[in-house]
Amino acid sequence: MKDRLFNFLKKDENFYELLKGGSASLFFQVAALIVGFLSTLLIANYYGAETLGVFSLSIAVLSLIVILSRLGIDTALVRLLASYNSQGQENYSVETHRKAVHIVFLTSLLLTILLFSLSSFVAGSVFGNPALSPYFRIISLAIFPLSLMTINAAAFRGFKQIKRYSYFKSVSTRLFQLILLAALTPFMTGTAIPLYTFLAGVILAAALSQYLWMKNSRAIAVKKAIPDIKIKEILRISIPMIIAGSMFFVMQWTDTIFIGVFGTESEVGVYTVALKLATLATVSLLAINSIAAPKFAELYSKGKIEELGVVVRQSTKLIFWTSFPVVLIIAVLSPYLLGFFGLEFKDGKSALLILLTGYFISAISGSVGILLQMTGKQKTFQNIVAVAATMNIILNLVLIPMYGINGAAVATTISMFFWNLTSVFFIRSEYGFLSLYIPFIKK
Repeated sequence: MKDRLFNFLKKDENFYELLKGGSASLFFQVAALIVGFLSTLLIANYYGAETLGVFSLSIAVLSLIVILSRLGIDTALVRLLASYNSQGQENYSVETHRKAVHIVFLTSLLLTILLFSLSSFVAGSVFGNPALSPYFRIISLAIFPLSLMTINAAAFRGFKQIKRYSYFKSVSTRLFQLILLAALTPFMTGTAIPLYTFLAGVILAAALSQYLWMKNSRAIAVKKAIPDIKIKEILRISIPMIIAGSMFFVMQWTDTIFIGVFGTESEVGVYTVALKLATLATVSLLAINSIAAPKFAELYSKGKIEELGVVVRQSTKLIFWTSFPVVLIIAVLSPYLLGFFGLEFKDGKSALLILLTGYFISAISGSVGILLQMTGKQKTFQNIVAVAATMNIILNLVLIPMYGINGAAVATTISMFFWNLTSVFFIRSEYGFLSLYIPFIKK
């Protein structure tokens, strides 16, 4: 029976590759969730909701700056390296990565100096809380190592080394942080401890990713001469992607930042837990995306649009049937799951249920963002996400002062509806196939 199933899957090489790579990535996504929840649980129980809020705000600021420091190069690398490797030009991939690291080092250095110097201004003028200044100085030191690790992870993804990509993208930093946090918490206290352990985790993960990449690239360099890749060619593809990436940041972190501006650190902590639980609905989406991105780029570069449509539909169907049970379980058990972090976190039940709806729509829409960026439609995707991000900001400004964290959840959900469904309709118009999957409805 097992052999028959294996032979059946092997007949469709694209689906087999999708299933194999997605399964490996799913393992690391689940591991990342477990590690992330353990870290959140440890911070919430030993340090409280306020410290968790400070930590979440600091990571939100760091995430924005790292997006700027990368200049969209990580996404561009996946597309370029997948295309090079499918044509047997791995030496081009090595040089493209090297130039990418040079660019990211310079941008990271500049942004580190700016955030470290302006931390008091950002804390006082933006968040209205000067006490946040020392925490922003701590996370400024994580900008380059986190950017470097992200670039290396993208390179592994371009080479279809999905296990390495998934480990560094999802698990490594938080795993190192959890180990350090568990070791230090019994002996040390203070709001800054979670951030110091996060910084140490980022540095360790970046060093390990660079070591593994150097081993990879040296083996290629021995076999083939390294060509000259122009930096402007990398930036030509990456710049539109940074705009889309920045807009994605707005989609992902605007609610957290605005709750920090209009509310309290405790409310940020409660919302952070609700958000983490809701994102469980997209675990399989993230897992499938890890292998789907280079696969989409490979098929598109070869002009196999019909085959691309088949792979897209297969991936969305996999995402739906692995996400739907998770959404049901979280919705039913929401009071117990939130209460596990502490009684004060039960206030996030309504926000969690609202967010679940948005993330489920994202799951059944399929890998629309990745598909557009891997097929040369990054500017179109940039425009769609820019409109959604603007919508998100306006809705947050209106709804959070009136409804608190529930208003933030509604704003995020409406924005997710817009960008996912707009992308679905554009893909249908441009390529002739539908990425959205709803079961029991005939094509």
